[in-house]
Amino acid sequence: MATEEEGGQPGFRWNNWKAWAALSTAQFAIILILAAGLAHLVIQQEGDDWPDEGVLSPLQRANRTIQVTAKRWESCRNHTRKLEANASNLTSQVTELNARLRLKELENKVLEDELALLKNWAQKLQDLINRQKEVIANLQEQQLLIRDSVDTHHQMYLHVALASMLITAIVTLQD
Repeated sequence: MATEEEGGQPGFRWNNWKAWAALSTAQFAIILILAAGLAHLVIQQEGDDWPDEGVLSPLQRANRTIQVTAKRWESCRNHTRKLEANASNLTSQVTELNARLRLKELENKVLEDELALLKNWAQKLQDLINRQKEVIANLQEQQLLIRDSVDTHHQMYLHVALASMLITAIVTLQD
């Protein structure tokens, strides 16, 4: 019979001691049945030559042994069925858990991609903030220089021009 390692359905493995013990017990029971049947035939053929107590006692013991063996055999078969059902149930649960694991891995991959995108955006925003600070610092320097050399009327035109340049720089950085 196929084993699980060979890719078949779970079943008896003849190198398993439980299966061997069950098979040996069944063979022993068959031998006892044959012995009891043979003893019964001998008794019928011999008739009254055999004493009843001497024959019945071993036959009763053999019959009791056969009954106990049959009960044990049935118990082994029931346990084997339960084990096969449990193995099948465990196989389906492992399959379900593997599917859940693959789903979690996919979810983690999506979250990692989103995190990388957010980090990229944060870096771009930080770069934009740094450029804006540079532009503001340059504008303040130019304003100080202009204040010293130009009258107030010209400063207003310069402020408008610089503000326009700042807006253009911000729009350019956003693209």
